[in-house]
Parts: sequence; C-alpha cells; structure tokens
Amino acid sequence: MLASMAAQHFGGKVGGFVAGLPATAVLAIFFITCTEGPRHGFDLAGVFPLAISVNAVFLAAFAALSRKSFSAGLLASSDLLHGHGAGPQPWEDLVERRASSTRVTLHRVSPTIDDGDIVGQSPEINVRLPDGSVSNDVRMIGEKTLVPVNPMVRELALALVERKASGLKGPLDTLDFERIFSPDFKSRLMEPLDPLGRGHILPLSKDEEQYSV
Repeated sequence: MLASMAAQHFGGKVGGFVAGLPATAVLAIFFITCTEGPRHGFDLAGVFPLAISVNAVFLAAFAALSRKSFSAGLLASSDLLHGHGAGPQPWEDLVERRASSTRVTLHRVSPTIDDGDIVGQSPEINVRLPDGSVSNDVRMIGEKTLVPVNPMVRELALALVERKASGLKGPLDTLDFERIFSPDFKSRLMEPLDPLGRGHILPLSKDEEQYSV
C-alpha cells in the first residue's frame, strides 16, 4: 500500500524504490529467528539473494517490455476515462465522491500508476443501494465491480491470440467490451447493491456463476 501511494504521488521510480526496500524480508527473518532459532534465520537469509535475483530478472524484463509498449494491460475498478479512481483506492474514491455508478477500465501498463492508454471499459455499473443512498461498504462495492471482469479478461485473451495468429505486431489499441455483454447482463449490472448478498459476486444468477471471480 505504501509503495502504491508513493507511486501515485511521486512517480513510478519512487514507488518502485519503496516496494524494493527489504522491510518484509527484515521482519520475516527477525520473527523466524525468534521463534525457530538462529539456525533457521541464517538459512532463510542465505536463500534471499536467490529470490531477489529472480525478482530482478522479472522486473528488468517487465520494464523493457513496458518501454516497447508491449500489449500488457491492467484492469482497474474505476472510471479512468472520465478521470475518476486512479490510484490504490478506487472503491474509497467512489464513496468519497458519492458516485452512483462506475466502470471497470482496461489500460496499458505505464510507469505511473493508472496512467496508461485506455484500451476499453465495461458497461456502466450501479454502486448505489436499493433506496438510492451511497454505501460506504468498500467490500460490497468491490464485489459488484468484479462482476464484468471475467468476461473482459476472456475477451482480451481471445483478442491477443487472434492478433498473434494474424501476425500483427505492436500493442492492442482498443477493445469494444460493450458488445460482449448481453442487454440482460447490462441490466443486471445496473441493479442496486444487495446488502443481503455481501460476501458474494453480485448480482449473478445460477446460470451465470461461470463469471464469478
């Protein structure tokens, strides 16, 4: 969370530096040494360089591919197209703005959090309670915004496979997610939040459970 906030306010380089600090490793070694003994702590510390080297390879590859506009994307539970919800707390942003609806946005990976080119968005999603009031339950709001994610990821995967098979190069510019959702599915997305269904992906019927996340 601290790394995400640092990236949002000070840029990706600062966020990456914070994320790379050995805070987690120090705590893990300390508590394992205290509970299991010095020998276990010594063994743990000995393998950490190996794990760090694997992370370094991944991060170097990710940075190189991102600079080349690689067709990698991130899904954000916020309406980035209209300037809402960028950062690590999109659901809290909805509550603070007293928003009535939102969308899930697919955007390209970028050095700055939630700042990549937008590829596509889900249909509109109602995030109000049945009486029209605003809910401050971010878990319930989060569950509702997860409803269209699975179909969107599936559509993205199919588009990337088709693009690869056709020999096309470069990033994927746009996806029309609106067309993959039926009118019935869209109307369900616009149903109000169901407080009694908290703890489940909402609002899906039994025949749509394959879209649960």
